[in-house]
Amino acid sequence: MANKKHSPNTDLPGGFNAHEIWMAGLGALSKAQAQGQKAVQDLVSQGESFQQQAQAQWNEMTQRMVNPFAAAAPAVNKLEGIFEQRVAQALRAMGMPNAADVRALQEEVLALHARLAALEAQMEPTSVRRAPAKAARKSTRAPKA
Repeated sequence: MANKKHSPNTDLPGGFNAHEIWMAGLGALSKAQAQGQKAVQDLVSQGESFQQQAQAQWNEMTQRMVNPFAAAAPAVNKLEGIFEQRVAQALRAMGMPNAADVRALQEEVLALHARLAALEAQMEPTSVRRAPAKAARKSTRAPKA
């Protein structure tokens, strides 16, 4: 076999010697340092953009979770109004008073009570009203033995 001269610098793949590979690595490191600041700024910009998009999606999702029936609310309110109208019509057909009628009757009864009390106060003086009460108390007592 022929004796081939082996140098530590020629045994690497691609025909490069160790010194050339070392220098290429140093060159890559130097280039990365020079471009590193710009690369970091680009990554920060992309990260901020991604964060804004993710935040918008999160807000939209949480809004849907907080109020899942918001889209159905107008239809429900309309249905509720129709139901209330039909119940009111049915109650009127049966002759049932509504809330306003009941309130008016309550006010009228209170006014009548006030008028009655005023009339009673005018008709009987206070001394006459107390006299029958005293007589009633005396007559209910048992005679003393």
